[in-house]
Amino acid sequence: MQNPSNEFIEQLFPDTEGHKILLWELAGKSSTWFDEPEKAGKYSLNKTDLYIGCGLRKEELGKYKRGGEKDISGIPGFWFDLDLNHGVHAAQALPNLEQGLLLLDEMPLRPSIIINSGGGLQVWWLFKELWFFDNLNEARKARSFLSRWQEMIISSAILSGWALDNTSDLSRILRVPGTLNGKFEKPRKVEYYQDSADDVRYNISDFEQYLPDSENAAIIDMKTGRPATKTDYPDQDAGVLFQRCLWLKHCRDDSKTLPEPEWYAMLSLIGRCKDGRNCAHRASSSYPGYSADETDKKLKQALEMSGPALCSTIERKFGNKWCGQCDFSRDVRTPMQLGGIPDDIPAVRINENPKLDSTKLRLSINLAPEIEKIMEGKGLDFRTQALKLSYRLAEVGWDDQQIADALVHTAVKRQLRPESAKYYGRVIAMSRNLLATNTAEDFLHEEYNLKKQTSASPKDILDAAGNLFGFKIKRFIKYLSDPPSYVLETEMGNINLGDDCISQVKFRRAVAHYGNHVIKSLKSDRWSEVVQMLLNAREEIDIGPEATDEGALDSWLTEYLDLNPPSEVASTDGSPFWKDDKIYIRLPAFQRFIFTYFGENIRRVTLATVMRKVKLHPQTVRASEKVIKCWELPKKYSRKG
Repeated sequence: MQNPSNEFIEQLFPDTEGHKILLWELAGKSSTWFDEPEKAGKYSLNKTDLYIGCGLRKEELGKYKRGGEKDISGIPGFWFDLDLNHGVHAAQALPNLEQGLLLLDEMPLRPSIIINSGGGLQVWWLFKELWFFDNLNEARKARSFLSRWQEMIISSAILSGWALDNTSDLSRILRVPGTLNGKFEKPRKVEYYQDSADDVRYNISDFEQYLPDSENAAIIDMKTGRPATKTDYPDQDAGVLFQRCLWLKHCRDDSKTLPEPEWYAMLSLIGRCKDGRNCAHRASSSYPGYSADETDKKLKQALEMSGPALCSTIERKFGNKWCGQCDFSRDVRTPMQLGGIPDDIPAVRINENPKLDSTKLRLSINLAPEIEKIMEGKGLDFRTQALKLSYRLAEVGWDDQQIADALVHTAVKRQLRPESAKYYGRVIAMSRNLLATNTAEDFLHEEYNLKKQTSASPKDILDAAGNLFGFKIKRFIKYLSDPPSYVLETEMGNINLGDDCISQVKFRRAVAHYGNHVIKSLKSDRWSEVVQMLLNAREEIDIGPEATDEGALDSWLTEYLDLNPPSEVASTDGSPFWKDDKIYIRLPAFQRFIFTYFGENIRRVTLATVMRKVKLHPQTVRASEKVIKCWELPKKYSRKG
């Protein structure tokens, strides 16, 4: 029978690379340390109130110590301990099982594992490879990422009225399936609720775009024209927000009966305004159970643990009663942006069949080549298209009515119903405000060149990219391996980008590392366009079947078996052996051979991942009176193959 404890621990830590697995028991408050997941799994089965350390430790710390964050050497993924209302918990505002699962369904990445702990759900998002920390700074980065990931979950829960705990300390311990939860009169089983059948695992970079800062950065502050952050909007007037947002007006007027989720969302907005603390207290003070201390605590949480409430969230969580009547729903993503809408709105009319001056348009496109692309609207929602086009046309001298005609024209071309004259007037006012304050994004001439290069030669594209980066690019090479890898050949030498040329952070880091040159950071949409142009200019080089994971593994295994013929019985040196007409190998010995013979210093966990990818799986077999952990090879290597 399958041992669920063993299966779980092997999923977390397929190879510890000498680091230590902690198992901690409540009875006796004792720690037991393991190098091998299989032994840890056997020890765990059917124990009561046994926990596993979410992170590996650098070394054994003794029988009565668990260690703190400074002792953690690596983690297998991100986790979240989601308490449910049928458990034994201090907190009262907790979801039931169905509500907890719905909360997880709202998350952008689905879990790898969900464990029913008896009192809640312990959720894991596993990495493709264990994240080992090279230094304390990397451990702090992991802690920050995990904390922000959990903040996103907690913020979503708060809007439903639930109070969940942040459990992002790296020294956290969680329960193990196959054990018992002894908090109850009749102990409950700890068991898998969901174990992803297709082995869902993630790169660390998969999480970055969803962390709270990224979501807020996608909101454009209409006053500055740049992405908003958690600390933006300090000069917004709460009175303007209450006047322009019908939902906020309801929160203020109905504050005596306002539910806590709506109160929290309101605090996340007015707390960011001028004199935010006093505004928050004034808007909360009519509530019968008002407490200054409680309001301060909730305000601190709303400002530090989440961004300003989004219009989409307000509409989804609190109904369409107010949002459906909003005059500004097409203009903003959060009520915080309402203060950036100018009061002086130009009067324009909607012409059903607007005629554009083709000569004026052609001259404008020569001045700002991006205009033509914006008018096509590919990859742009209507709101972004309208603001960008209005800004560009205002920049090259079009008057308000001409801009309005162009906006209507582009809407009709996209088979969209034109907006109201009032809406287009606000868009034009916002774009002119950005232009007048000179705070909107500067578009580099070199980037214009890139955007014109869709049919240009690779050399022209690379020259334009080189002008943008500040160094000459000779070739952009894509090696057809599995996964593909990318190299930028430059005047500074070759810059190895690995298998990810999309991440701007990794790209800039590689250029700094190999070329001692820091390139300018670009906004995400601009960066995507630059990468696409580089890919258009790529030179592909096929480096043969051995460049794939399957090809490399086949080459290694063939040489390994030729030089180490399998014996009839398992030996103590870890060499291959036969059993039931099948060949079995042991991972540590195979890893040492790859390093010695091929010079490939591949980590054991990486090798295990490659082997799993080509449908090999670890087995436990009995040979020579011993139970041995090994890997069964495909049929083509067997006697019958």
